[in-house]
Amino acid sequence: MRDCLGGTPHKKAVHSVLMWFAVAVTATIFAVGNILFGHFEEKTPKWRRTAKVVLVLGFVAALSYAFGPLWGLAPVAVMLIAAGVVHLWWLPRHGINGAATNVDLNHRCQDSCPVYSE
Repeated sequence: MRDCLGGTPHKKAVHSVLMWFAVAVTATIFAVGNILFGHFEEKTPKWRRTAKVVLVLGFVAALSYAFGPLWGLAPVAVMLIAAGVVHLWWLPRHGINGAATNVDLNHRCQDSCPVYSE
């Protein structure tokens, strides 16, 4: 039995499940990223952060629907690989510890700033 789109109902169901799996993987990466790195975007407006999530998840869903879940996850994989290359190769090559930051984001320069010195 074939439907009007040319696929069997079982094949379409599997495709749909895999498409939503790709969206769920992407949403999980966003959730973990916001937990671990959200402090870097604390001044970004909430609407921009929300729009970014909606647009990326929509993009992944559209790619997964049109070309399959592997193509839907391809942009996410490319971004993760790019981040890995930067942190594991480029930053150490330029003398920066890519695994951890040496910058204290909460540091107040009370000893070295002229405003705080007496």
